Amino acid sequence: MQTEYRKYLVIVPHPDDEINVAGQLIYRLTHDGSSVTVLYTTNGDYLPGQGPERLKEAIRALKILGVDEKDILFMGYGDDWKGSRHLYNADGGVPLESAGGHLKTYGLENHPDYRFQKSGFHHTYTRDHYKKDLRDILLDLRAQVLIAVDFDWHPDHRCTSLMLEEVLGEILKSGNSYHPLVLKKFAYAGVWNGPKDYFHLPEQPTLPPRRALLNDSRFELDVPAYSWNERIRLSVPSKTRTLIPWQNVIYQALREHRSQAAKWRFDRICSADLVYWFRSTKSLSYRAKIKASSGNPEYLNDFKLIDCPDLAGGRDGIGIFGNCVWSPGRNDPVKSVEFTFPEPVNISCFCLYENFAPDDHVKNGIIRFDNGFCLETGPLDNSGKRTIVEFETQTGIRAFSFQITDFSGDNPGLTEFEVYEKREDKEFPNSIFERYSTEKESGNFIRACFAGLFRSLFESGRFVHRAKERLRRNFARFTRSV
Repeated sequence: MQTEYRKYLVIVPHPDDEINVAGQLIYRLTHDGSSVTVLYTTNGDYLPGQGPERLKEAIRALKILGVDEKDILFMGYGDDWKGSRHLYNADGGVPLESAGGHLKTYGLENHPDYRFQKSGFHHTYTRDHYKKDLRDILLDLRAQVLIAVDFDWHPDHRCTSLMLEEVLGEILKSGNSYHPLVLKKFAYAGVWNGPKDYFHLPEQPTLPPRRALLNDSRFELDVPAYSWNERIRLSVPSKTRTLIPWQNVIYQALREHRSQAAKWRFDRICSADLVYWFRSTKSLSYRAKIKASSGNPEYLNDFKLIDCPDLAGGRDGIGIFGNCVWSPGRNDPVKSVEFTFPEPVNISCFCLYENFAPDDHVKNGIIRFDNGFCLETGPLDNSGKRTIVEFETQTGIRAFSFQITDFSGDNPGLTEFEVYEKREDKEFPNSIFERYSTEKESGNFIRACFAGLFRSLFESGRFVHRAKERLRRNFARFTRSV
Protein backbone atom coordinates (compact mmCIF):
# COMPACT_ATOMS: atom_id res chain seq x y z
CA MET A 1 0.00 0.00 0.00
CA GLN A 2 1.41 3.38 -0.94
CA THR A 3 2.56 5.64 1.89
CA GLU A 4 0.51 8.61 0.69
CA TYR A 5 -2.56 7.12 2.39
CA ARG A 6 -1.69 6.39 6.02
CA LYS A 7 -4.56 7.88 8.00
CA TYR A 8 -7.94 6.16 7.98
CA LEU A 9 -11.29 6.74 9.66
CA VAL A 10 -13.89 3.96 9.80
CA ILE A 11 -17.43 5.26 10.40
CA VAL A 12 -20.15 2.81 11.48
CA PRO A 13 -23.42 3.01 13.42
CA HIS A 14 -23.22 0.12 15.92
CA PRO A 15 -20.59 -1.91 17.76
CA ASP A 16 -19.98 -4.99 15.54
CA ASP A 17 -20.57 -3.04 12.30
CA GLU A 18 -16.85 -2.23 12.23
CA ILE A 19 -16.25 -5.88 11.32
CA ASN A 20 -19.06 -6.02 8.75
CA VAL A 21 -17.79 -2.89 7.01
CA ALA A 22 -14.02 -3.12 7.41
CA GLY A 23 -12.85 -5.87 9.77
CA GLN A 24 -10.41 -7.52 7.38
CA LEU A 25 -9.21 -4.15 6.09
CA ILE A 26 -8.69 -2.77 9.61
CA TYR A 27 -6.46 -5.72 10.47
CA ARG A 28 -4.48 -5.25 7.28
CA LEU A 29 -4.03 -1.50 7.77
CA THR A 30 -2.99 -1.66 11.42
CA HIS A 31 -0.39 -4.29 10.56
CA ASP A 32 0.87 -2.16 7.66
CA GLY A 33 1.63 0.65 10.10
CA SER A 34 -1.28 2.88 9.10
CA SER A 35 -3.24 4.97 11.58
CA VAL A 36 -6.81 3.69 11.95
CA THR A 37 -9.52 5.42 13.98
CA VAL A 38 -12.94 3.83 14.40
CA LEU A 39 -16.02 5.97 15.05
CA TYR A 40 -19.32 4.57 16.34
CA THR A 41 -22.22 6.99 15.90
CA THR A 42 -24.55 5.08 18.26
CA ASN A 43 -24.02 3.02 21.40
CA GLY A 44 -26.09 0.09 20.14
CA ASP A 45 -28.36 0.54 23.16
CA TYR A 46 -31.76 -0.36 21.71
CA LEU A 47 -32.28 -2.49 24.82
CA PRO A 48 -32.10 -0.36 28.00
CA GLY A 49 -28.78 -0.73 29.79
CA GLN A 50 -27.03 -2.55 26.94
CA GLY A 51 -24.95 0.40 25.73
CA PRO A 52 -21.94 0.07 28.07
CA GLU A 53 -21.73 -3.66 27.42
CA ARG A 54 -21.62 -3.15 23.66
CA LEU A 55 -19.03 -0.38 23.88
CA LYS A 56 -16.76 -2.63 25.93
CA GLU A 57 -17.26 -5.41 23.38
CA ALA A 58 -16.16 -3.01 20.63
CA ILE A 59 -12.99 -2.07 22.50
CA ARG A 60 -12.06 -5.75 22.99
CA ALA A 61 -12.84 -6.66 19.37
CA LEU A 62 -10.80 -3.78 17.95
CA LYS A 63 -7.85 -4.64 20.17
CA ILE A 64 -7.72 -8.01 18.39
CA LEU A 65 -7.71 -6.19 15.04
CA GLY A 66 -4.87 -3.91 16.15
CA VAL A 67 -6.72 -0.71 17.08
CA ASP A 68 -5.75 0.95 20.38
CA GLU A 69 -8.55 2.17 22.65
CA LYS A 70 -7.30 5.76 22.24
CA ASP A 71 -8.18 5.46 18.54
CA ILE A 72 -11.83 4.59 19.22
CA LEU A 73 -14.47 7.35 19.24
CA PHE A 74 -18.01 7.06 20.59
CA MET A 75 -20.40 9.75 19.37
CA GLY A 76 -22.80 8.34 21.95
CA TYR A 77 -26.17 8.65 20.18
CA GLY A 78 -29.11 6.30 20.60
CA ASP A 79 -29.87 3.08 18.77
CA ASP A 80 -33.29 4.02 17.37
CA TRP A 81 -35.68 6.59 18.81
CA LYS A 82 -38.96 6.85 20.65
CA GLY A 83 -41.76 8.28 18.56
CA SER A 84 -42.54 7.88 14.90
CA ARG A 85 -39.60 9.78 13.39
CA HIS A 86 -35.92 8.98 13.31
CA LEU A 87 -33.43 11.62 14.45
CA TYR A 88 -32.29 12.08 10.84
CA ASN A 89 -35.78 13.21 9.81
CA ALA A 90 -36.45 15.35 12.90
CA ASP A 91 -36.29 19.15 12.94
CA GLY A 92 -32.73 20.28 13.62
CA GLY A 93 -33.00 21.50 17.20
CA VAL A 94 -35.80 19.28 18.52
CA PRO A 95 -34.60 17.09 21.44
CA LEU A 96 -35.33 13.37 21.18
CA GLU A 97 -35.30 10.41 23.54
CA SER A 98 -33.56 7.24 22.43
CA ALA A 99 -35.27 3.85 22.42
CA GLY A 100 -33.10 2.96 25.40
CA GLY A 101 -34.36 5.94 27.40
CA HIS A 102 -31.39 8.34 27.09
CA LEU A 103 -31.53 12.08 26.37
CA LYS A 104 -27.83 12.95 25.96
CA THR A 105 -24.67 11.50 24.48
CA TYR A 106 -22.68 9.19 26.70
CA GLY A 107 -19.84 6.69 26.62
CA LEU A 108 -18.04 4.75 29.34
CA GLU A 109 -16.84 6.15 32.64
CA ASN A 110 -13.20 5.87 31.57
CA HIS A 111 -13.94 6.49 27.87
CA PRO A 112 -16.49 9.32 27.50
CA ASP A 113 -18.32 10.25 24.33
CA TYR A 114 -16.59 12.49 21.79
CA ARG A 115 -18.42 15.70 22.70
CA PHE A 116 -17.58 15.34 26.38
CA GLN A 117 -13.92 14.68 25.56
CA LYS A 118 -13.77 17.72 23.27
CA SER A 119 -15.94 20.24 25.11
CA GLY A 120 -16.52 18.95 28.64
CA PHE A 121 -20.28 18.45 28.28
CA HIS A 122 -22.70 15.97 26.71
CA HIS A 123 -24.85 16.90 23.74
CA THR A 124 -28.61 16.56 23.95
CA TYR A 125 -29.98 14.29 21.25
CA THR A 126 -30.84 16.53 18.30
CA ARG A 127 -30.20 16.32 14.58
CA ASP A 128 -28.10 19.48 14.68
CA HIS A 129 -25.87 18.09 17.43
CA TYR A 130 -25.38 14.77 15.63
CA LYS A 131 -24.37 16.66 12.53
CA LYS A 132 -22.03 19.02 14.40
CA ASP A 133 -20.31 16.15 16.21
CA LEU A 134 -19.73 14.30 12.94
CA ARG A 135 -18.46 17.43 11.19
CA ASP A 136 -16.08 18.25 14.05
CA ILE A 137 -14.69 14.72 14.04
CA LEU A 138 -14.03 14.82 10.30
CA LEU A 139 -12.25 18.16 10.50
CA ASP A 140 -10.39 17.32 13.72
CA LEU A 141 -8.95 14.09 12.30
CA ARG A 142 -8.79 15.00 8.60
CA ALA A 143 -8.27 11.34 7.74
CA GLN A 144 -7.05 10.75 4.20
CA VAL A 145 -9.45 7.84 3.66
CA LEU A 146 -13.00 7.51 5.02
CA ILE A 147 -14.45 4.00 5.13
CA ALA A 148 -18.15 4.19 5.95
CA VAL A 149 -21.34 2.21 6.14
CA ASP A 150 -23.76 2.64 3.25
CA PHE A 151 -27.57 2.77 2.93
CA ASP A 152 -28.61 -0.55 4.53
CA TRP A 153 -32.21 -1.27 5.54
CA HIS A 154 -31.55 -0.42 9.23
CA PRO A 155 -32.55 3.21 10.01
CA ASP A 156 -29.37 3.87 12.04
CA HIS A 157 -27.22 2.65 9.13
CA ARG A 158 -29.15 4.89 6.77
CA CYS A 159 -28.73 7.84 9.14
CA THR A 160 -24.97 7.39 9.46
CA SER A 161 -24.56 7.04 5.69
CA LEU A 162 -26.73 9.99 4.70
CA MET A 163 -25.54 12.29 7.49
CA LEU A 164 -21.92 11.65 6.50
CA GLU A 165 -22.72 12.56 2.89
CA GLU A 166 -24.63 15.66 4.00
CA VAL A 167 -21.75 16.84 6.17
CA LEU A 168 -19.17 16.09 3.48
CA GLY A 169 -21.23 17.99 0.92
CA GLU A 170 -21.28 21.06 3.14
CA ILE A 171 -17.55 20.81 3.84
CA LEU A 172 -16.76 20.48 0.14
CA LYS A 173 -18.99 23.42 -0.81
CA SER A 174 -17.49 25.63 1.89
CA GLY A 175 -14.19 25.86 0.01
CA ASN A 176 -12.37 23.78 2.62
CA SER A 177 -9.20 22.07 1.39
CA TYR A 178 -10.24 18.71 2.85
CA HIS A 179 -10.91 16.18 0.07
CA PRO A 180 -10.75 12.66 1.53
CA LEU A 181 -10.98 9.47 -0.46
CA VAL A 182 -14.37 7.92 0.41
CA LEU A 183 -15.20 4.20 0.32
CA LYS A 184 -18.76 3.09 1.19
CA LYS A 185 -19.84 -0.46 2.03
CA PHE A 186 -23.09 -2.19 2.90
CA ALA A 187 -22.97 -3.94 6.28
CA TYR A 188 -25.96 -6.21 5.64
CA ALA A 189 -26.44 -6.95 1.94
CA GLY A 190 -23.87 -9.57 0.97
CA VAL A 191 -22.20 -9.47 4.41
CA TRP A 192 -24.28 -9.96 7.60
CA ASN A 193 -27.01 -11.43 5.37
CA GLY A 194 -24.58 -12.86 2.81
CA PRO A 195 -24.12 -16.49 1.76
CA LYS A 196 -22.41 -18.96 4.12
CA ASP A 197 -19.45 -19.48 1.81
CA TYR A 198 -16.31 -19.11 3.95
CA PHE A 199 -15.48 -22.83 3.78
CA HIS A 200 -16.15 -23.10 0.05
CA LEU A 201 -13.28 -24.26 -2.16
CA PRO A 202 -12.10 -22.65 -4.33
CA GLU A 203 -12.37 -19.42 -2.35
CA GLN A 204 -15.41 -17.33 -3.19
CA PRO A 205 -15.24 -13.57 -3.80
CA THR A 206 -18.06 -11.41 -2.50
CA LEU A 207 -21.19 -12.14 -4.53
CA PRO A 208 -23.97 -9.71 -5.47
CA PRO A 209 -26.74 -9.60 -2.86
CA ARG A 210 -29.94 -11.45 -3.63
CA ARG A 211 -32.46 -9.11 -5.24
CA ALA A 212 -35.20 -10.33 -2.88
CA LEU A 213 -33.28 -8.86 0.07
CA LEU A 214 -32.88 -5.41 -1.48
CA ASN A 215 -34.95 -2.32 -0.91
CA ASP A 216 -36.07 -2.46 -4.56
CA SER A 217 -35.44 -5.62 -6.57
CA ARG A 218 -35.37 -3.66 -9.85
CA PHE A 219 -31.89 -2.39 -8.95
CA GLU A 220 -28.61 -4.18 -8.34
CA LEU A 221 -28.02 -2.62 -4.93
CA ASP A 222 -29.76 -0.54 -2.27
CA VAL A 223 -28.30 2.63 -3.79
CA PRO A 224 -29.73 2.73 -7.34
CA ALA A 225 -26.74 4.69 -8.66
CA TYR A 226 -24.31 1.86 -7.91
CA SER A 227 -23.26 -0.74 -10.44
CA TRP A 228 -21.90 -4.10 -9.29
CA ASN A 229 -19.37 -3.98 -12.13
CA GLU A 230 -17.96 -0.71 -10.75
CA ARG A 231 -17.29 -2.08 -7.27
CA ILE A 232 -13.83 -1.68 -5.76
CA ARG A 233 -12.33 -5.06 -4.82
CA LEU A 234 -9.58 -5.22 -2.21
CA SER A 235 -7.46 -8.16 -1.16
CA VAL A 236 -7.50 -9.50 2.41
CA PRO A 237 -4.71 -10.71 4.73
CA SER A 238 -4.03 -14.43 5.14
CA LYS A 239 -4.75 -14.19 8.88
CA THR A 240 -8.37 -13.52 7.91
CA ARG A 241 -8.57 -16.58 5.62
CA THR A 242 -7.39 -19.39 7.90
CA LEU A 243 -8.80 -22.87 7.39
CA ILE A 244 -9.49 -23.30 11.11
CA PRO A 245 -12.14 -20.71 12.09
CA TRP A 246 -11.03 -20.10 15.66
CA GLN A 247 -7.53 -19.23 14.42
CA ASN A 248 -9.02 -16.47 12.26
CA VAL A 249 -8.66 -12.97 13.75
CA ILE A 250 -12.08 -11.97 12.38
CA TYR A 251 -13.72 -14.89 14.18
CA GLN A 252 -11.86 -13.92 17.34
CA ALA A 253 -13.04 -10.32 17.03
CA LEU A 254 -16.64 -11.35 16.32
CA ARG A 255 -16.55 -13.59 19.38
CA GLU A 256 -16.09 -10.49 21.55
CA HIS A 257 -19.49 -9.20 20.41
CA ARG A 258 -21.23 -11.74 22.62
CA SER A 259 -24.42 -9.72 23.05
CA GLN A 260 -25.02 -10.03 19.29
CA ALA A 261 -23.90 -13.67 18.95
CA ALA A 262 -21.86 -12.23 16.08
CA LYS A 263 -19.42 -15.13 15.78
CA TRP A 264 -22.16 -17.28 14.24
CA ARG A 265 -22.19 -14.89 11.26
CA PHE A 266 -18.48 -15.46 10.67
CA ASP A 267 -18.93 -17.66 7.59
CA ARG A 268 -21.07 -14.94 5.98
CA ILE A 269 -18.97 -11.91 6.95
CA CYS A 270 -15.48 -13.19 6.20
CA SER A 271 -14.82 -13.27 2.45
CA ALA A 272 -11.94 -13.73 0.03
CA ASP A 273 -12.15 -10.08 -1.00
CA LEU A 274 -13.60 -6.79 0.22
CA VAL A 275 -16.09 -4.83 -1.87
CA TYR A 276 -16.56 -1.05 -1.68
CA TRP A 277 -18.05 1.79 -3.71
CA PHE A 278 -15.87 4.81 -4.37
CA ARG A 279 -17.22 8.34 -3.99
CA SER A 280 -15.06 11.16 -5.29
CA THR A 281 -14.79 14.39 -3.30
CA LYS A 282 -12.96 16.27 -6.05
CA SER A 283 -15.80 17.29 -8.33
CA LEU A 284 -15.43 20.90 -9.46
CA SER A 285 -19.19 21.26 -9.07
CA TYR A 286 -18.78 21.75 -5.31
CA ARG A 287 -17.07 25.07 -6.07
CA ALA A 288 -19.78 26.23 -8.47
CA LYS A 289 -22.86 28.36 -8.02
CA ILE A 290 -25.82 26.71 -9.71
CA LYS A 291 -28.89 28.45 -11.09
CA ALA A 292 -31.86 26.53 -12.54
CA SER A 293 -34.74 27.54 -14.77
CA SER A 294 -36.94 25.63 -12.28
CA GLY A 295 -36.60 22.92 -9.66
CA ASN A 296 -34.09 22.77 -6.81
CA PRO A 297 -30.51 22.88 -8.17
CA GLU A 298 -28.96 22.35 -4.70
CA TYR A 299 -29.44 18.61 -5.12
CA LEU A 300 -26.89 18.59 -7.97
CA ASN A 301 -23.82 19.25 -5.82
CA ASP A 302 -24.77 18.08 -2.30
CA PHE A 303 -22.74 14.82 -2.48
CA LYS A 304 -25.94 12.81 -1.95
CA LEU A 305 -27.04 10.34 -4.60
CA ILE A 306 -30.21 9.59 -2.61
CA ASP A 307 -32.10 10.96 0.37
CA CYS A 308 -34.92 9.60 2.48
CA PRO A 309 -37.76 11.60 4.09
CA ASP A 310 -38.56 8.68 6.43
CA LEU A 311 -35.67 6.41 7.43
CA ALA A 312 -37.97 4.22 9.49
CA GLY A 313 -40.07 3.45 6.42
CA GLY A 314 -38.53 0.00 5.99
CA ARG A 315 -38.28 -1.63 2.57
CA ASP A 316 -40.69 0.14 0.29
CA GLY A 317 -39.03 0.34 -3.11
CA ILE A 318 -37.68 3.60 -4.46
CA GLY A 319 -40.74 5.29 -2.98
CA ILE A 320 -38.71 5.74 0.21
CA PHE A 321 -36.41 8.17 -1.60
CA GLY A 322 -37.13 11.87 -1.92
CA ASN A 323 -35.66 15.37 -1.70
CA CYS A 324 -32.73 14.38 -3.90
CA VAL A 325 -33.63 14.99 -7.57
CA TRP A 326 -33.31 18.20 -9.55
CA SER A 327 -36.39 17.98 -11.73
CA PRO A 328 -37.48 21.04 -13.72
CA GLY A 329 -41.17 21.85 -13.74
CA ARG A 330 -43.42 20.13 -16.27
CA ASN A 331 -44.34 23.48 -17.81
CA ASP A 332 -40.76 24.78 -17.87
CA PRO A 333 -39.91 25.24 -21.59
CA VAL A 334 -36.17 25.61 -20.89
CA LYS A 335 -35.36 22.84 -18.38
CA SER A 336 -31.78 23.91 -17.79
CA VAL A 337 -29.18 24.59 -15.11
CA GLU A 338 -26.14 26.87 -15.26
CA PHE A 339 -22.88 26.31 -13.37
CA THR A 340 -20.67 29.34 -12.65
CA PHE A 341 -17.18 29.05 -11.14
CA PRO A 342 -15.36 31.66 -9.02
CA GLU A 343 -12.21 31.20 -11.11
CA PRO A 344 -11.45 29.59 -14.51
CA VAL A 345 -11.33 25.78 -14.50
CA ASN A 346 -10.38 23.05 -16.97
CA ILE A 347 -13.00 20.38 -17.70
CA SER A 348 -12.80 17.09 -19.61
CA CYS A 349 -15.39 14.87 -17.92
CA PHE A 350 -18.92 14.91 -16.52
CA CYS A 351 -20.62 12.21 -14.44
CA LEU A 352 -24.39 12.57 -14.63
CA TYR A 353 -26.68 10.59 -12.31
CA GLU A 354 -30.20 10.47 -13.69
CA ASN A 355 -33.40 10.30 -11.66
CA PHE A 356 -33.68 6.61 -10.72
CA ALA A 357 -37.46 6.43 -11.24
CA PRO A 358 -37.83 4.03 -14.22
CA ASP A 359 -40.60 6.06 -15.86
CA ASP A 360 -38.57 9.28 -15.96
CA HIS A 361 -35.80 9.39 -18.54
CA VAL A 362 -33.52 12.04 -20.04
CA LYS A 363 -33.17 10.97 -23.66
CA ASN A 364 -30.84 13.80 -24.59
CA GLY A 365 -29.23 16.90 -23.19
CA ILE A 366 -27.02 19.70 -24.50
CA ILE A 367 -24.04 21.12 -22.61
CA ARG A 368 -22.89 24.57 -23.68
CA PHE A 369 -19.60 26.10 -22.49
CA ASP A 370 -18.89 29.81 -22.28
CA ASN A 371 -16.06 29.35 -24.82
CA GLY A 372 -18.56 28.27 -27.49
CA PHE A 373 -17.91 24.52 -27.23
CA CYS A 374 -21.11 22.44 -27.26
CA LEU A 375 -21.90 18.72 -27.01
CA GLU A 376 -24.89 16.42 -26.67
CA THR A 377 -25.08 13.78 -23.95
CA GLY A 378 -27.34 11.32 -25.71
CA PRO A 379 -29.61 9.17 -23.51
CA LEU A 380 -28.58 8.91 -19.86
CA ASP A 381 -28.51 5.64 -17.96
CA ASN A 382 -32.17 5.11 -17.10
CA SER A 383 -31.47 3.12 -13.90
CA GLY A 384 -29.94 6.00 -11.98
CA LYS A 385 -26.36 4.85 -12.54
CA ARG A 386 -23.82 7.40 -13.69
CA THR A 387 -23.44 8.34 -17.32
CA ILE A 388 -19.85 9.36 -18.07
CA VAL A 389 -19.38 12.06 -20.70
CA GLU A 390 -15.74 12.54 -21.74
CA PHE A 391 -14.38 15.04 -24.27
CA GLU A 392 -11.31 17.05 -25.17
CA THR A 393 -10.25 19.25 -22.26
CA GLN A 394 -11.87 22.67 -22.29
CA THR A 395 -9.61 25.22 -20.58
CA GLY A 396 -10.35 28.47 -18.80
CA ILE A 397 -14.05 27.72 -18.32
CA ARG A 398 -16.01 30.06 -16.06
CA ALA A 399 -19.50 28.79 -16.83
CA PHE A 400 -21.46 26.10 -18.66
CA SER A 401 -25.10 25.09 -18.90
CA PHE A 402 -26.95 21.80 -19.20
CA GLN A 403 -30.35 21.64 -20.88
CA ILE A 404 -32.71 18.67 -21.12
CA THR A 405 -33.84 18.61 -24.75
CA ASP A 406 -35.61 15.26 -24.98
CA PHE A 407 -37.21 13.21 -22.22
CA SER A 408 -40.03 10.92 -21.15
CA GLY A 409 -42.06 10.84 -17.93
CA ASP A 410 -43.25 13.62 -15.67
CA ASN A 411 -40.06 14.19 -13.64
CA PRO A 412 -36.93 13.91 -15.77
CA GLY A 413 -33.89 15.14 -13.91
CA LEU A 414 -30.63 14.41 -12.11
CA THR A 415 -29.59 13.50 -8.58
CA GLU A 416 -25.97 14.65 -8.96
CA PHE A 417 -23.85 16.44 -11.56
CA GLU A 418 -20.10 15.86 -11.13
CA VAL A 419 -17.49 17.87 -13.04
CA TYR A 420 -13.83 16.87 -13.40
CA GLU A 421 -10.66 18.20 -14.94
CA LYS A 422 -9.80 14.57 -15.56
CA ARG A 423 -11.65 11.38 -14.75
CA GLU A 424 -10.41 10.45 -11.30
CA ASP A 425 -11.26 6.76 -11.08
CA LYS A 426 -9.49 5.49 -14.22
CA GLU A 427 -6.48 4.29 -12.24
CA PHE A 428 -8.25 3.72 -8.94
CA PRO A 429 -7.93 1.68 -6.82
CA ASN A 430 -5.10 -0.55 -8.00
CA SER A 431 -2.59 2.29 -7.86
CA ILE A 432 -3.38 2.64 -4.15
CA PHE A 433 -4.54 -0.72 -2.88
CA GLU A 434 -3.30 -4.18 -3.70
CA ARG A 435 -5.48 -5.69 -6.39
CA TYR A 436 -7.62 -8.66 -5.49
CA SER A 437 -6.18 -11.67 -7.28
CA THR A 438 -8.53 -13.99 -9.13
CA GLU A 439 -5.78 -16.59 -9.30
CA LYS A 440 -6.58 -18.08 -5.91
CA GLU A 441 -5.28 -21.51 -5.07
CA SER A 442 -8.17 -23.91 -5.51
CA GLY A 443 -6.87 -26.19 -2.76
CA ASN A 444 -5.96 -29.87 -2.80
CA PHE A 445 -8.03 -32.85 -1.76
CA ILE A 446 -6.76 -32.88 1.84
CA ARG A 447 -7.51 -29.18 2.31
CA ALA A 448 -10.97 -29.71 0.83
CA CYS A 449 -11.63 -32.53 3.30
CA PHE A 450 -10.57 -30.40 6.25
CA ALA A 451 -12.68 -27.50 5.01
CA GLY A 452 -15.70 -29.80 5.05
CA LEU A 453 -14.86 -30.96 8.56
CA PHE A 454 -14.55 -27.45 9.97
CA ARG A 455 -17.70 -26.35 8.17
CA SER A 456 -19.56 -29.21 9.85
CA LEU A 457 -18.17 -28.30 13.26
CA PHE A 458 -19.10 -24.65 12.78
CA GLU A 459 -22.62 -25.48 11.60
CA SER A 460 -23.08 -27.83 14.57
CA GLY A 461 -22.08 -25.08 16.98
CA ARG A 462 -24.49 -22.65 15.33
CA PHE A 463 -27.30 -25.23 15.55
CA VAL A 464 -26.68 -25.77 19.27
CA HIS A 465 -26.60 -22.00 19.86
CA ARG A 466 -29.93 -21.50 18.10
CA ALA A 467 -31.50 -24.39 20.01
CA LYS A 468 -30.38 -22.86 23.30
CA GLU A 469 -31.78 -19.48 22.26
CA ARG A 470 -35.16 -21.03 21.40
CA LEU A 471 -35.28 -22.79 24.77
CA ARG A 472 -34.34 -19.58 26.57
CA ARG A 473 -37.05 -17.56 24.81
CA ASN A 474 -39.70 -20.25 25.36
CA PHE A 475 -38.80 -20.50 29.04
CA ALA A 476 -39.00 -16.71 29.39
CA ARG A 477 -42.45 -16.67 27.77
CA PHE A 478 -43.59 -19.52 30.02
CA THR A 479 -42.43 -17.82 33.22
CA ARG A 480 -44.16 -14.58 32.20
CA SER A 481 -47.42 -16.43 31.61
CA VAL A 482 -47.38 -18.25 34.95
